[in-house]
Amino acid sequence: MTLTEIMFSFLILVLATLAASGLLSYGHRGTAKDFRMVAATQILTDRMNRLLKLPYASHSAEIEPPENPRNFGPTTDGTYHDIPYGVATFTMAGNFQVGFTLEHLPVTFAVQPFLLSNDYDPGIASSYRFAATIDPSLGQFNSADRASRNFYRVIRITVRVTWTEPNGVARSVEAVSFKADLQGA
Repeated sequence: MTLTEIMFSFLILVLATLAASGLLSYGHRGTAKDFRMVAATQILTDRMNRLLKLPYASHSAEIEPPENPRNFGPTTDGTYHDIPYGVATFTMAGNFQVGFTLEHLPVTFAVQPFLLSNDYDPGIASSYRFAATIDPSLGQFNSADRASRNFYRVIRITVRVTWTEPNGVARSVEAVSFKADLQGA
């Protein structure tokens, strides 16, 4: 192998390394962007889990009047049952705006009552049966009147985390879940 061949080989190696370094730099920007998305998702998951941990009654009492959604954040800072909203700072990922909404959700469904006779016996099929008609009033939970038997029994919880990328593009992640009053009507 001559010195000229060695020098050309070295030149090719240097050019390939320069091209690869450009890709590495681009990959680092993508990794930093992914890190912000992961951080936002972790904040979102934390707030949603903490909200779902609270009982239905705690959320329902905060929604006044019952037919209007209650918003927390993201433009104001505060806490709701020790759950922070507003600006959240995540180490090495920057600032995020966290907000959530609690909203009663009207629910209506048909119910066919189950009838048990006074001489109910699990071994005798005729001692228990469904009623012949469906009673639509049993499955209506769509009233804003707190004293009504038909008061809302489901709350929609929406959590949203927003942030701005270094290039000025606004990004966000959002999750929706539901909390039901399982204590009954």
